[in-house]
Amino acid sequence: MVHRERIRTSDKGSVQLVFVDKTSLNIGPNSDLIIDEFVYDPRSSTGRMAATLTKGALRFVGGGTSHTGGATVVTPAATIGIRGGVASIAHGRETGTLAVNHFGTTTVATSAGTQVIRRPDFAVTVKPNGEALAPVRVKAGDLAGLTRQLTSAPGQSGGALQRPTDGQAVRLGLGATTAALQPPSTTSVQGQTTASSAVRPSPAAQVVQQAQVSQIVQQGSQVQATQTLVQSQPPRPPVQPEPPPPSPPVPPSRFYALDMSIDPSLGSGAPYLPAGFAAPGTFYNSPILGYGLGGRNADGTPNRFSRFMQAGLNITGQGASQVSTIYVMTGSADSTSFDRFDGGFTATTRRESTVSAGRANGNVTGLGSNVTFDADYTPIAVRANQDSYDDATGRPVPQTAFYFPGGGVPGTEYTYRQTATHAELPSGLGTNHPETALTGYGAGLMRTFSRNTNASIGPSFQFLGGLGIVLRRDDRFGAQMVGGNVGPSGEVPGAVDTAHLQFGYQGSGTIGSRGVYIDYDNFAGRESRTRGLVPLSTVNEQAVSGHRSLFVTAQTVNARASFPGVNFCQCEYTRWGFWSSETNRGVSGDVLQDILHLGTWVAGRPTDAVSMPVTGSATYNGHVIASIKSGGSEYVAAGNMGTAVNFGTRTGSVSISNLDGRNYSGGIALNSNAFGGTLNGTGAGGVTMNVVGQFYNGPRGPAREIGGSVLINGGTAYQGIGTFAGAGTFAR
Repeated sequence: MVHRERIRTSDKGSVQLVFVDKTSLNIGPNSDLIIDEFVYDPRSSTGRMAATLTKGALRFVGGGTSHTGGATVVTPAATIGIRGGVASIAHGRETGTLAVNHFGTTTVATSAGTQVIRRPDFAVTVKPNGEALAPVRVKAGDLAGLTRQLTSAPGQSGGALQRPTDGQAVRLGLGATTAALQPPSTTSVQGQTTASSAVRPSPAAQVVQQAQVSQIVQQGSQVQATQTLVQSQPPRPPVQPEPPPPSPPVPPSRFYALDMSIDPSLGSGAPYLPAGFAAPGTFYNSPILGYGLGGRNADGTPNRFSRFMQAGLNITGQGASQVSTIYVMTGSADSTSFDRFDGGFTATTRRESTVSAGRANGNVTGLGSNVTFDADYTPIAVRANQDSYDDATGRPVPQTAFYFPGGGVPGTEYTYRQTATHAELPSGLGTNHPETALTGYGAGLMRTFSRNTNASIGPSFQFLGGLGIVLRRDDRFGAQMVGGNVGPSGEVPGAVDTAHLQFGYQGSGTIGSRGVYIDYDNFAGRESRTRGLVPLSTVNEQAVSGHRSLFVTAQTVNARASFPGVNFCQCEYTRWGFWSSETNRGVSGDVLQDILHLGTWVAGRPTDAVSMPVTGSATYNGHVIASIKSGGSEYVAAGNMGTAVNFGTRTGSVSISNLDGRNYSGGIALNSNAFGGTLNGTGAGGVTMNVVGQFYNGPRGPAREIGGSVLINGGTAYQGIGTFAGAGTFAR
């Protein structure tokens, strides 16, 4: 009996396993297989086998168990049953599962149903989304490619320290025909040498215990399989020379989570942030979420590197009584040269609705004995503080964190000590990790301050920008926003006309760990910088002397909980969230600071003009969330939004309810793949709202989702700007 034995192969490794019932498994490179169960009773020639293939490829040649209890192989996309035959199975995150029936009967079950393959060399493909295609004949070239993938290089021995002789093969019963199938032999039909784990029952044994595959490690260019071979009166093997030490194992691709404690001396409800900065109220603090690619580096060494992120949000109260704080932390972990866990955080706050926003930033660093990694080089325990470190020596360099609370109050330096420990992965983390690009909008209320006078040079103004987001195949995220003042505030000397703000990773020469992509629901970043720590953003087409910013998805900070009663968009492709920014720039002997706290963004996959529907209608339901300026107070509000569209007449209507206690309604006109219109608001002051949006693709086709911006106009007494998102239902 075998239970929960794991087999991993490198990009050059492969192995063949032969079981006591003559079943064999050929496992190709870059594979991860768990033998969940193997049970066989030689007295009745009955048994069963179950395995899980999370990536890679295998070929199953059935023995006794496949003719009685059968064999089952589970992949992330399907469950494959093999009865009395031979099958090849491959799975990849991007390609899904391929099940090829070579002999016998193979069934492929998904949530949508079951496909049965009875014809030789026919296959079923299951896409990553679970869609199973009808069985088709596999092309000869594709079969040859699969065979090459399951064929070892010359000289490989499957990791066996002593190759079995022909005599041993005969004694173990290899080569005896079973169930009219070509049996697995010491040399497979792919020319692969065998690491046999066959077990011959001893005279006293009634139920055979299958040999246990106890470890798979990388040795040179092949996988070493350390196994226990149980025989009746086994011969004493010759003395072997001491084998060379195995090279480090290849790290798997892995997601992880850590819970970060809060330093009691800070006195706030959030890590990294002191009570003098953080707004009073309840924080939602995400776990530290991490992702490591695994595999090998270009020089062949194990890739021990991973990136991580954390974010938190506190929005307490409504309207003029609201206070708010948001923070983002990103960084990387590595144990190649020395053990390190390092990054940094940025936070913004508004402790009163009538005062200007504040900002905090600092390092997050754990070194040497303050970081514990597991066997897969995943950090599982960290003691972190605000220090930095010397790249050459790995020694800490004392530093302080910094904050100013806003409202003209001077800044303060401080220190902290926090501990992070291993946590269970949030449900579904990492299951949706596409490589894609999104476009959309970023909005918020920005104000410019003078360092010379320690006062603003004008009122807050409505900032709107076009947004582009890149989610890379690896673990990096980047975003760029280009915009400026779109409100009626008028010209103010030195004010922001245009700004090009950059977040996260921006390609070669920039710091990758400032933009971290865990999955489609969880990505975050801080301001983009070169490796020399020079910020990349510009204001009025001039380089800034300093920049602190943050960008995060709504899912990461559990934004929905801050706005009870709002039916947020149930979007599948479209994403939204928050951003903050503070830039410093020199103007006429002064240093101007452009500060925006808790702006919003939305982005999706645009529907191209030729794919837009030309007939029919749809209704989109979702939300609008906006930064509001009412008198001297600034705060964030959210409401429900419904949009009806007639694609034939190219017209529609929008209705918004309970956005800061006001309702809005009016018509819109469609233009290509975009739309816009003016809505009238209820309440005093004759407030109106300009709506501009575009249609986004959804998983069921074009124009299934929408996103855009709103600009609220109520004179100097009442202004606002924000973003919206909605998911559509098409009329039948």
